[in-house]
Amino acid sequence: MRATKMIRSFSRRNPVGEAASLALAFVFGAAMQVVLKKIWRRAFGHEAPLNPTQPGVNWGEALAWGAATGAAAGAVKVAARRGTDLAQQRLKR
Repeated sequence: MRATKMIRSFSRRNPVGEAASLALAFVFGAAMQVVLKKIWRRAFGHEAPLNPTQPGVNWGEALAWGAATGAAAGAVKVAARRGTDLAQQRLKR
């Protein structure tokens, strides 16, 4: 039953929950991007390949950066939705 409530809290009928989740995901995503760039710089000794068409960027690095940022974006989205759902549940009490 609890899972059903969580799913309903982010339906189209709850624009406040959706807006809060979007705002939180944006903030977390921006912070995660900064962290990933720093990790990349320490690990590889150069800037992350933000543009894979730049000269000197190889396929392996471009794919690794894409996988890392994609996984981080997915994790941020889940964390934002989960966090806003928990906050809504606490506010309803």
